[in-house]
Amino acid sequence: MEVLNIIDIPTESKFYWWSHYYVQSISIDQGHIKLFFRFPEEYKNNNLVEVFQTKRKESLRKQFLEVYDIFESYGVRLYRDIEIEDTNYLSAGSLKQVPPDLLEHINITITQTGSNYKELSLKTGVTWEIDGVLYSDNEKVVEALAKISQLMNKYKYKETVKIIEYVRLLTMSPKDRMIFLGIAGICYYFLSDFEKAKSYYMDQLKLTERGDLKKVYPLDTILNRSASLGNIGIVYRIQGKLTEALKFFQHALDIYLEIGDKKGEAMLLTI
Repeated sequence: MEVLNIIDIPTESKFYWWSHYYVQSISIDQGHIKLFFRFPEEYKNNNLVEVFQTKRKESLRKQFLEVYDIFESYGVRLYRDIEIEDTNYLSAGSLKQVPPDLLEHINITITQTGSNYKELSLKTGVTWEIDGVLYSDNEKVVEALAKISQLMNKYKYKETVKIIEYVRLLTMSPKDRMIFLGIAGICYYFLSDFEKAKSYYMDQLKLTERGDLKKVYPLDTILNRSASLGNIGIVYRIQGKLTEALKFFQHALDIYLEIGDKKGEAMLLTI
């Protein structure tokens, strides 16, 4: 933090480092990933607390989902939702407060923009964006996706598919649908309905080919693409179509090699 006072870096980068600074600790308790925060006493009842907590929670959740399947393949059972636990407020002077330029950035680009978008979307039923993340105002989508996650974590796949078939008819942002299709495919895979699983994986793969989506979410798109290719390959292998399986595995491997994802490469080579 002392270095940040010396070096002039972009405001967005400052946001990244300050959000880490206010994290006190992280723990994993019986599969639940929990975040603990600390803030200056002056920030009590200040919306800055929610802004920083949301940024770290979403960032951690995004990174976790990228490696969720790897943990799952090794029998490590973790819940997908990141929980925010205790928030401590330390006495004045114990922690540094955000600099004026970062405070202005948060107020203008996040707090005010998010509030305006949310108010508008409540009237229109569309999605809005806060800090680069799309959210849905459709309560049915939010509730259903949360329920899917809960049931999947409890391995209740037959109950999950009932919600999946309902959710697929609802309006979602392209990014949310891309992730949803992958989850739906996994659920049907565990139920041994391989054709249905492949159908969802194929739809996910088609969505990753959208140019606008690749431009806005380059990392999410490429990771979902490699995941769908690998999962389609697994289905073909189970069905005994080894030539087709190898083709999809090779495409997925090419992506992992291109982006330097050693974990993805290692996981794919063991299939």
